[in-house]
Amino acid sequence: MALCAAIPIVAAFLVYLPVLRAQFVWDDYGGQRELTSTPWAFTELFKARSGGGNAWIFRPVTLGTFLLDNRLTNVLFGPPKGDDPESVLDPGRALIPHVSSLLLHVAATGTVVWLAAVAFSATARGDLAILIAGLFFALHPVHCGNVAWIGARADTLCTVFLLSSLALAHRARLNRGPWALAWATIFFLLALLSKEVAISGLLLLPLWLWLVPKKAESPPPPWRGWVPVACFAGAFLVYWALRAASGSTLQASALAPLPQALRAVQAFAFLFRKIVFPWPLTPFVPQMPGVVPTLLSLSGFAVVCAGAWLLWRRGTRCYLAYVLWFAASCAPSLAVALTNYQTAPVAERYLYLPGAAFALAVGGGIAALPVRSWRRSALWIGVGVLLAVYAQSSWTAAATVWRDNRTLIAAMIGDGSSMTHPEPWVEMAADQARQNNPAEAERAYRQALSPEMVPMPWYRAKAFNGLGDIAIRRFENAMRSEDLPGAMASLREAEAQYTRAVHEDPGAWRYRKNLVTASLQRLLIDREMFGKQDPDAVIKAGRDLEEARRVGGENPEWDYLAGIYAGLGGPDLARTHPGDSRRPPSPSH
Repeated sequence: MALCAAIPIVAAFLVYLPVLRAQFVWDDYGGQRELTSTPWAFTELFKARSGGGNAWIFRPVTLGTFLLDNRLTNVLFGPPKGDDPESVLDPGRALIPHVSSLLLHVAATGTVVWLAAVAFSATARGDLAILIAGLFFALHPVHCGNVAWIGARADTLCTVFLLSSLALAHRARLNRGPWALAWATIFFLLALLSKEVAISGLLLLPLWLWLVPKKAESPPPPWRGWVPVACFAGAFLVYWALRAASGSTLQASALAPLPQALRAVQAFAFLFRKIVFPWPLTPFVPQMPGVVPTLLSLSGFAVVCAGAWLLWRRGTRCYLAYVLWFAASCAPSLAVALTNYQTAPVAERYLYLPGAAFALAVGGGIAALPVRSWRRSALWIGVGVLLAVYAQSSWTAAATVWRDNRTLIAAMIGDGSSMTHPEPWVEMAADQARQNNPAEAERAYRQALSPEMVPMPWYRAKAFNGLGDIAIRRFENAMRSEDLPGAMASLREAEAQYTRAVHEDPGAWRYRKNLVTASLQRLLIDREMFGKQDPDAVIKAGRDLEEARRVGGENPEWDYLAGIYAGLGGPDLARTHPGDSRRPPSPSH
């Protein structure tokens, strides 16, 4: 049994070795910048953080691992250069976070092997079931994003803690060790603090305790099975209290209209199809599957449910439990389809926790086949070939698609003809801007704002802000070449783009700060080089500064901007001038 348990763990490490050469991708860039400004304090972990648009996330354990990675990277490779804010994104600084993500996948595979040992060790071919279940989880291609993308670590952490809590809860029910129940409760709380999907543990625990055999010399009393459930419920109440204190509870206004609830059905059909047949791998899914793929996937799931029900009626309850486990662990991710969260409604990485149920079902099912079936070499060859294809797909995706941001975005967009979600275009533009290709960046930003894109204010705001940044870059180039008219035209363009960004996303303080900075810079040049002053514009800049301060909270940059405003005579003008008589620029593009 030890060898059968070790093989999947080693395979999980070897197949994803290419990620150690990968760089930061997708929103890892923003995350790394945020880490440099996050104070190293325990209380900082328990603050709600924006997850995009109107969504707020509360994942202190996940954030804590990112901070630890950042601190270890600073110790081994030195801190980022103070005069170069982009040095935090140096490819070499991605090594430690990638090592952590790889080791977490290895740990998650170990927890699946642990659960398989609990479920199958008493069966006739338990060693075989453990081996197959572990390999199916370790090598499944849909898990590649969870391992190769640093930002997707929350699913991996949550799975490690949640599956460990289930195994420990089983030990507690059998009264094996006085601390098993305490550790199970702590691990469940840690899973909740890693990602919200751990809420499904409230359903998975009763299913797991109902599924696994009660291997004890004397059967435990019935009430003992409910003690872990009560402890998990208490841990959930603690989690919810911490979440409420952080201000990250979901507002009712974020819920989508009832007809949109059908998207959850489409999302589940997509997830089921992906776990059964993962090809082609799609790192970004911009829209729900169509009617025909949805019906085909749901038909397949109905067949699986019918087979599990028939086996349950004949006394084999494990397969029905695994089907219910898969559906329950998908449920929190399906909630994304029921909200106005401005991102892809489904993703392959959502299948990390449900993949454990799939692996256990496949491992137990293959091992439970009649003995004569295993005398047929075709069955052995078929399982081996499938696992080899899994391994090859995972290795290739980790080595090519997830190698760097450019290859990832290219895989997402393809030829661009069918990509109507603005996020990949915005990310492509940001990547081109980092590579000092402003013309390509501007083209991608404008593509994100084109009429054929799905209208999403959060990404439109990012695109407008990016266009403003490109205009600022043109302003700086014009100033270096002493082209003053061109510089002023670029500043006005930047103001217009930042104004549109604020209109699309009024709660983003960075867009307001950029608008105020550009406005004050133009007014300062007007006064110093042309001897002109527009009182209305100065007063408006002061009002924008106050609004930015209100939205952004405490920030040392406000004092610097307030000093420029005072140098322009803004406070005196606000007291003596009748007010701003002009309308602000139109937010239309």
